[in-house]
Amino acid sequence: MKQFDAAANVNNWSESEKATALIVSLRGDALEILQTLNEDQHKSYEELVLQLEMRFGDKHLQQVYQAQLKGRNQRINENLQQYEADIARLVYLAYPTAPRDFIEQLAVQVFIDGIRDYETQQALRLARCKKLNEVLAYALEFEAAKQASRGHTRIRQIRTRTPEREYRSNNAYNRSNFKDDVESLRQNIKDIQASLENIVEQADRRNQTTSFRRKVPLECWNCGEKGHQTSLSQVGQWTSSRSTTSGGPGKRQLVSFRGKS
Repeated sequence: MKQFDAAANVNNWSESEKATALIVSLRGDALEILQTLNEDQHKSYEELVLQLEMRFGDKHLQQVYQAQLKGRNQRINENLQQYEADIARLVYLAYPTAPRDFIEQLAVQVFIDGIRDYETQQALRLARCKKLNEVLAYALEFEAAKQASRGHTRIRQIRTRTPEREYRSNNAYNRSNFKDDVESLRQNIKDIQASLENIVEQADRRNQTTSFRRKVPLECWNCGEKGHQTSLSQVGQWTSSRSTTSGGPGKRQLVSFRGKS
Protein backbone atom coordinates (compact mmCIF):
# COMPACT_ATOMS: atom_id res chain seq x y z
CA MET A 1 0.00 0.00 0.00
CA LYS A 2 2.83 2.41 0.72
CA GLN A 3 4.43 1.68 -2.63
CA PHE A 4 1.11 2.18 -4.40
CA ASP A 5 0.44 5.47 -2.59
CA ALA A 6 3.92 6.69 -3.55
CA ALA A 7 3.31 5.90 -7.22
CA ALA A 8 -0.13 7.59 -7.09
CA ASN A 9 1.32 10.78 -5.60
CA VAL A 10 4.08 10.97 -8.20
CA ASN A 11 1.64 10.45 -11.08
CA ASN A 12 -1.09 12.70 -9.57
CA TRP A 13 -3.77 10.04 -10.00
CA SER A 14 -7.37 10.81 -9.17
CA GLU A 15 -9.53 8.56 -7.00
CA SER A 16 -10.97 6.71 -10.00
CA GLU A 17 -7.51 6.34 -11.57
CA LYS A 18 -6.14 5.00 -8.32
CA ALA A 19 -9.01 2.47 -8.16
CA THR A 20 -8.35 1.32 -11.72
CA ALA A 21 -4.59 1.05 -11.16
CA LEU A 22 -5.13 -0.88 -7.94
CA ILE A 23 -7.46 -3.39 -9.61
CA VAL A 24 -4.92 -3.94 -12.40
CA SER A 25 -2.15 -4.50 -9.80
CA LEU A 26 -3.97 -7.21 -7.82
CA ARG A 27 -2.57 -10.76 -8.03
CA GLY A 28 -3.29 -14.17 -6.49
CA ASP A 29 -5.62 -14.29 -3.50
CA ALA A 30 -6.04 -10.49 -3.52
CA LEU A 31 -7.72 -10.72 -6.90
CA GLU A 32 -10.54 -12.86 -5.46
CA ILE A 33 -12.03 -9.95 -3.50
CA LEU A 34 -13.28 -8.45 -6.77
CA GLN A 35 -15.86 -11.25 -6.95
CA THR A 36 -17.56 -9.95 -3.79
CA LEU A 37 -17.80 -6.31 -4.95
CA ASN A 38 -20.25 -4.65 -7.32
CA GLU A 39 -19.47 -2.23 -10.13
CA ASP A 40 -19.81 0.89 -7.99
CA GLN A 41 -17.38 -0.49 -5.40
CA HIS A 42 -14.89 -1.25 -8.17
CA LYS A 43 -14.72 2.48 -8.90
CA SER A 44 -14.19 3.48 -5.24
CA TYR A 45 -10.58 3.47 -4.15
CA GLU A 46 -11.50 3.72 -0.47
CA GLU A 47 -13.82 0.70 -0.72
CA LEU A 48 -11.12 -1.38 -2.40
CA VAL A 49 -8.60 -0.45 0.30
CA LEU A 50 -11.11 -1.27 3.05
CA GLN A 51 -11.77 -4.72 1.61
CA LEU A 52 -8.07 -5.42 1.25
CA GLU A 53 -7.44 -4.35 4.83
CA MET A 54 -10.18 -6.63 6.10
CA ARG A 55 -8.76 -9.59 4.19
CA PHE A 56 -5.01 -9.09 4.46
CA GLY A 57 -4.49 -6.27 6.96
CA ASP A 58 -3.12 -6.68 10.48
CA LYS A 59 -4.72 -3.81 12.39
CA HIS A 60 -7.10 -6.21 14.13
CA LEU A 61 -4.09 -8.35 15.20
CA GLN A 62 -2.50 -5.72 17.43
CA GLN A 63 -3.06 -7.76 20.59
CA VAL A 64 -1.46 -10.76 18.93
CA TYR A 65 1.63 -8.74 17.99
CA GLN A 66 1.80 -7.24 21.48
CA ALA A 67 1.85 -10.74 22.98
CA GLN A 68 4.57 -11.81 20.54
CA LEU A 69 6.61 -8.72 21.36
CA LYS A 70 6.32 -9.36 25.10
CA GLY A 71 7.73 -12.87 24.82
CA ARG A 72 10.31 -12.15 22.10
CA ASN A 73 13.85 -13.30 22.93
CA GLN A 74 16.91 -13.82 20.79
CA ARG A 75 16.95 -17.33 19.36
CA ILE A 76 19.94 -19.65 19.48
CA ASN A 77 20.99 -19.31 15.82
CA GLU A 78 19.76 -15.73 15.38
CA ASN A 79 22.32 -12.94 14.96
CA LEU A 80 21.87 -9.42 16.29
CA GLN A 81 20.83 -7.91 12.95
CA GLN A 82 18.02 -10.41 12.43
CA TYR A 83 16.88 -10.01 16.00
CA GLU A 84 16.80 -6.19 15.74
CA ALA A 85 14.83 -6.27 12.46
CA ASP A 86 12.14 -8.50 13.93
CA ILE A 87 11.87 -6.34 17.05
CA ALA A 88 11.35 -3.23 14.91
CA ARG A 89 8.64 -4.99 12.89
CA LEU A 90 6.74 -6.27 15.92
CA VAL A 91 6.84 -2.91 17.70
CA TYR A 92 5.39 -1.11 14.70
CA LEU A 93 2.67 -3.74 14.19
CA ALA A 94 1.77 -3.83 17.89
CA TYR A 95 1.54 -0.02 18.26
CA PRO A 96 0.98 1.48 14.79
CA THR A 97 -0.47 4.79 16.04
CA ALA A 98 1.95 5.33 18.95
CA PRO A 99 4.39 8.30 18.96
CA ARG A 100 7.81 7.75 17.49
CA ASP A 101 9.64 8.33 20.79
CA PHE A 102 7.52 5.73 22.55
CA ILE A 103 8.18 3.16 19.81
CA GLU A 104 11.94 3.76 20.01
CA GLN A 105 12.09 3.41 23.79
CA LEU A 106 9.96 0.28 23.74
CA ALA A 107 12.05 -1.29 20.98
CA VAL A 108 15.31 -0.59 22.83
CA GLN A 109 13.97 -2.07 26.06
CA VAL A 110 12.65 -5.22 24.39
CA PHE A 111 15.88 -5.64 22.43
CA ILE A 112 18.06 -5.48 25.55
CA ASP A 113 15.82 -7.72 27.66
CA GLY A 114 15.78 -10.45 25.01
CA ILE A 115 19.52 -10.75 24.29
CA ARG A 116 20.87 -14.17 25.21
CA ASP A 117 24.40 -13.15 26.24
CA TYR A 118 24.41 -11.76 29.80
CA GLU A 119 27.59 -9.72 29.36
CA THR A 120 26.27 -8.00 26.23
CA GLN A 121 22.96 -7.30 27.96
CA GLN A 122 24.73 -5.73 30.94
CA ALA A 123 26.94 -3.57 28.69
CA LEU A 124 23.90 -2.28 26.75
CA ARG A 125 22.13 -1.31 29.96
CA LEU A 126 25.13 0.75 31.01
CA ALA A 127 25.35 2.39 27.56
CA ARG A 128 21.82 3.84 27.86
CA CYS A 129 21.16 4.12 24.13
CA LYS A 130 17.99 5.99 23.11
CA LYS A 131 17.36 4.51 19.64
CA LEU A 132 17.20 1.00 18.30
CA ASN A 133 19.88 1.51 15.63
CA GLU A 134 22.24 2.92 18.27
CA VAL A 135 21.82 -0.03 20.62
CA LEU A 136 22.36 -2.43 17.69
CA ALA A 137 25.61 -0.71 16.70
CA TYR A 138 26.88 -0.77 20.30
CA ALA A 139 25.96 -4.44 20.66
CA LEU A 140 27.86 -5.35 17.48
CA GLU A 141 30.95 -3.46 18.65
CA PHE A 142 30.85 -5.11 22.06
CA GLU A 143 30.46 -8.60 20.56
CA ALA A 144 33.40 -7.99 18.20
CA ALA A 145 35.64 -6.80 21.04
CA LYS A 146 34.66 -9.75 23.23
CA GLN A 147 35.38 -12.27 20.49
CA ALA A 148 38.77 -10.65 19.81
CA SER A 149 39.72 -10.93 23.49
CA ARG A 150 38.63 -14.54 23.64
CA GLY A 151 40.62 -15.30 20.48
CA HIS A 152 43.91 -14.21 22.10
CA THR A 153 43.17 -16.30 25.18
CA ARG A 154 42.44 -19.38 23.11
CA ILE A 155 45.68 -19.03 21.12
CA ARG A 156 47.71 -19.21 24.33
CA GLN A 157 45.86 -22.30 25.49
CA ILE A 158 45.83 -24.27 22.21
CA ARG A 159 47.69 -27.59 22.27
CA THR A 160 47.91 -29.83 19.23
CA ARG A 161 46.70 -33.37 19.86
CA THR A 162 48.08 -35.89 17.38
CA PRO A 163 46.76 -39.47 17.15
CA GLU A 164 49.98 -40.74 18.77
CA ARG A 165 49.67 -38.29 21.67
CA GLU A 166 46.00 -39.16 22.06
CA TYR A 167 46.91 -42.87 22.19
CA ARG A 168 49.61 -42.28 24.77
CA SER A 169 47.33 -40.15 26.88
CA ASN A 170 44.61 -42.80 26.86
CA ASN A 171 47.09 -45.57 27.73
CA ALA A 172 48.58 -43.53 30.56
CA TYR A 173 45.10 -42.90 31.90
CA ASN A 174 44.23 -46.60 31.69
CA ARG A 175 47.49 -47.65 33.39
CA SER A 176 46.87 -45.15 36.17
CA ASN A 177 43.36 -46.46 36.74
CA PHE A 178 44.64 -50.07 36.69
CA LYS A 179 47.25 -49.32 39.34
CA ASP A 180 44.65 -47.64 41.52
CA ASP A 181 42.32 -50.64 41.20
CA VAL A 182 45.09 -53.11 42.08
CA GLU A 183 46.14 -51.08 45.11
CA SER A 184 42.54 -50.85 46.30
CA LEU A 185 42.13 -54.64 45.88
CA ARG A 186 45.30 -55.30 47.91
CA GLN A 187 44.09 -53.06 50.71
CA ASN A 188 40.74 -54.89 50.77
CA ILE A 189 42.53 -58.24 51.02
CA LYS A 190 44.66 -56.98 53.93
CA ASP A 191 41.54 -55.78 55.74
CA ILE A 192 39.86 -59.17 55.26
CA GLN A 193 42.94 -61.01 56.55
CA ALA A 194 43.11 -58.78 59.61
CA SER A 195 39.44 -59.45 60.32
CA LEU A 196 39.92 -63.21 60.02
CA GLU A 197 42.95 -63.16 62.34
CA ASN A 198 40.95 -61.22 64.90
CA ILE A 199 38.10 -63.75 64.71
CA VAL A 200 40.52 -66.70 65.11
CA GLU A 201 42.22 -65.04 68.09
CA GLN A 202 38.91 -64.46 69.83
CA ALA A 203 37.89 -68.10 69.20
CA ASP A 204 41.19 -69.35 70.72
CA ARG A 205 40.64 -67.26 73.82
CA ARG A 206 37.16 -68.71 74.29
CA ASN A 207 38.50 -72.27 73.91
CA GLN A 208 41.28 -71.67 76.47
CA THR A 209 38.77 -70.31 78.99
CA THR A 210 36.41 -73.25 78.47
CA SER A 211 39.17 -75.88 78.79
CA PHE A 212 40.46 -74.24 81.98
CA ARG A 213 37.03 -74.41 83.50
CA ARG A 214 36.69 -78.07 82.57
CA LYS A 215 40.07 -78.99 84.18
CA VAL A 216 38.94 -77.80 87.63
CA PRO A 217 37.54 -80.92 89.42
CA LEU A 218 34.09 -80.80 90.90
CA GLU A 219 33.73 -81.08 94.69
CA CYS A 220 30.61 -82.32 96.42
CA TRP A 221 29.41 -79.80 98.96
CA ASN A 222 27.64 -82.58 100.87
CA CYS A 223 30.40 -85.13 101.54
CA GLY A 224 33.43 -83.11 100.54
CA GLU A 225 34.66 -85.65 97.96
CA LYS A 226 35.86 -84.57 94.52
CA GLY A 227 34.58 -85.90 91.25
CA HIS A 228 30.83 -85.78 91.87
CA GLN A 229 28.14 -83.38 93.05
CA THR A 230 24.97 -84.01 94.99
CA SER A 231 21.75 -82.71 93.47
CA LEU A 232 19.48 -80.47 95.52
CA SER A 233 16.47 -82.43 94.39
CA GLN A 234 17.89 -85.58 96.10
CA VAL A 235 18.91 -84.27 99.52
CA GLY A 236 16.74 -81.20 99.94
CA GLN A 237 18.10 -77.75 100.60
CA TRP A 238 21.46 -77.75 102.39
CA THR A 239 23.83 -75.08 103.50
CA SER A 240 27.46 -75.84 104.13
CA SER A 241 29.68 -73.70 106.19
CA ARG A 242 33.14 -73.92 107.67
CA SER A 243 32.89 -74.48 111.41
CA THR A 244 35.44 -73.88 114.13
CA THR A 245 33.55 -75.96 116.76
CA SER A 246 34.68 -79.22 118.50
CA GLY A 247 34.54 -80.97 115.17
CA GLY A 248 37.87 -79.33 114.42
CA PRO A 249 39.00 -77.18 111.57
CA GLY A 250 38.26 -78.37 108.09
CA LYS A 251 35.18 -80.32 109.16
CA ARG A 252 31.81 -79.53 107.63
CA GLN A 253 28.70 -79.02 109.69
CA LEU A 254 25.49 -79.92 107.88
CA VAL A 255 22.34 -78.06 108.79
CA SER A 256 19.02 -79.29 107.41
CA PHE A 257 16.19 -76.96 106.58
CA ARG A 258 12.76 -78.12 105.69
CA GLY A 259 11.05 -76.47 102.90
CA LYS A 260 7.75 -74.78 103.27
CA SER A 261 4.78 -77.17 103.15
